Amino acid sequence: MSQTELMKELAEILKLRREDPSTVLAKAIRVGLKELLRQTAVDDYLRKKISREEAVRLAGLDIVKRAEKERRSVIKDVKWGLGA
Repeated sequence: MSQTELMKELAEILKLRREDPSTVLAKAIRVGLKELLRQTAVDDYLRKKISREEAVRLAGLDIVKRAEKERRSVIKDVKWGLGA
């Protein structure tokens, strides 16, 4: 995403939320970091770098369950595609 696109998005958010830029940026960083932590935890769990319990603690049970379901679906599709 280009700097121009980011600035346009920021301007739109500021217009909609009617909050000062520092508040909006702080919230954006918090939300982004939380999402990045979730993604990292799920990735590490699926790569067996962390336990399921740790992934649930970091990302939440619903997110871990969804990732497990998606993984099963992909494996099933690959097996089907290989004729297994």
